[in-house]
Amino acid sequence: MIYTVSDIHGDLAMYSHIVNMLKDNDTLYIIGDVIDRGSSGIAILRDIMKRTNVELLLGNHEWMLLQSLLLADEDIMGTWLSKKNGGQATAETLLGLPTDESDEILSYLASRKICEQIIIDNQKFVLVHGCYLEGIENVKQFEDTRLVQVCLWDSSLYSYVDDKNTTDIYIHGHVPIGSAGLDNPYLDNSRYIDGGNIFGGCQILYNLNTDTCTYLKNINGAIKSKEVSNT
Repeated sequence: MIYTVSDIHGDLAMYSHIVNMLKDNDTLYIIGDVIDRGSSGIAILRDIMKRTNVELLLGNHEWMLLQSLLLADEDIMGTWLSKKNGGQATAETLLGLPTDESDEILSYLASRKICEQIIIDNQKFVLVHGCYLEGIENVKQFEDTRLVQVCLWDSSLYSYVDDKNTTDIYIHGHVPIGSAGLDNPYLDNSRYIDGGNIFGGCQILYNLNTDTCTYLKNINGAIKSKEVSNT
């Protein structure tokens, strides 16, 4: 099975629960924002880097980290470290590591894709954190920072219109579905899988093979699950 999840935001217990659910032949795509707000983003990154069946795509929080530390953008750094975006714990943990370890993490993030396209049973899926723009799958991170910024920060749940013409299902994170007024992740040919876990909502695990979602919620230290389908 192929699964995707988004916006883990440093929740190590939730991340560990999800990867422990995977079978040997399963693959998990995380479509951005494993870091910030929660305290364990770097620990999650280091675990992902060891796994062959977990793929990380960039989210806007990883992009802020890269712009801050690799491009030395002080304005972005201020935004990243703000209370709203919660990058302080991530920065302190990362910069507290030995230089070779922090450099390895930065190099790993700099190698991540912005968009992934997957075909399952003749159905085409596009995975991208915020919104899809045609051709973004061919753009390297630092070739067109404006285009990358749009795809990682904007969302069709608000005012931005994606280039949604040639794909069966688009999968996005970034905007918690509750804050956008959605009752479930399904909207036309899009699947919005940010359940707002870090804000008291749930983590949404989406199965591409079956087009079903599992809602995961930590209740008093025990993670409970509920399946939701497109009905």
